[in-house]
Amino acid sequence: MIQLVKLEISKALKTKGFFVAIGIGLVISILQSYWFYNNVFTNNNEIFEYLMSLSPTDSHYYDLWFENVFLEGWLGCEVYSPYNNLFYLAMPLLAVLPFGHSLYMEWNKGYSSQILIRSNRKKYFTAKFLAVFMSGGLAIAIPLIFNLIITVCYLPIIPGDPVSAQVAVFNIGLWPDLYFNHPLLYAFAYIALDFICGGLMACMALTVTHFFDSVFAVMLFPLLLNCILYYGLDSIEPASRIYNISWFVNPGQPGIRNDFNAVIITSGIWFLLLVILHFASNIKRDVIKER
Repeated sequence: MIQLVKLEISKALKTKGFFVAIGIGLVISILQSYWFYNNVFTNNNEIFEYLMSLSPTDSHYYDLWFENVFLEGWLGCEVYSPYNNLFYLAMPLLAVLPFGHSLYMEWNKGYSSQILIRSNRKKYFTAKFLAVFMSGGLAIAIPLIFNLIITVCYLPIIPGDPVSAQVAVFNIGLWPDLYFNHPLLYAFAYIALDFICGGLMACMALTVTHFFDSVFAVMLFPLLLNCILYYGLDSIEPASRIYNISWFVNPGQPGIRNDFNAVIITSGIWFLLLVILHFASNIKRDVIKER
């Protein structure tokens, strides 16, 4: 079992799709850092230098000025540019690219049938699920960690001022104590949550392998579902945001209020549903599906 899991994970982390997903994530990360540095950080420092150049008797000398802080410029929480929304709307596709379509390809090439002759069915599909989950989670977590490293190189790891516009999370949101008192821990906690959600999104493609006749449909299904949840369900019932995986994955918490219990319940339901569908759809299949 362990050897099979290692084999599947090794395959997942060596695919072109994995490097493409990481590459896209890193490009978004770099562009966001460049945009924030040039359009927010630099301008904010110029305002500070201007205020400091004034005479203490000048009426503008006492104008409020807030230093840009780490979470304000980190891709996960940054709200000034479109890159935060871009990353999280593309999240399902980035998660699927590495290995989410692998079972579809292996069934249609006869590889799965050969594996089942030589290995236990439960072990093979368990290893496949874990590998897809791992690859999807890493495809999301790595760009966020990379952006975090860039951000701490020029922004201080200090809490944002609650009275300023730089604070994106309300005190009734998810982990407000970490956000206001331990910003770095908040970032890592949310990266862990996004790793899990990225893994779940990748496994969505895995579980619909037998319901589509096109590998592109398999890969695009999680993205389509995410758009339905983000735009459709939210338009019908905005209060569902605390249970909507397409909303609570964003560390900036644009849904106004994320609830820890709701996140746990929703993630647990998604996980159980995906596991059941994955094993139920493969429990008796032994041959290539005729198309």
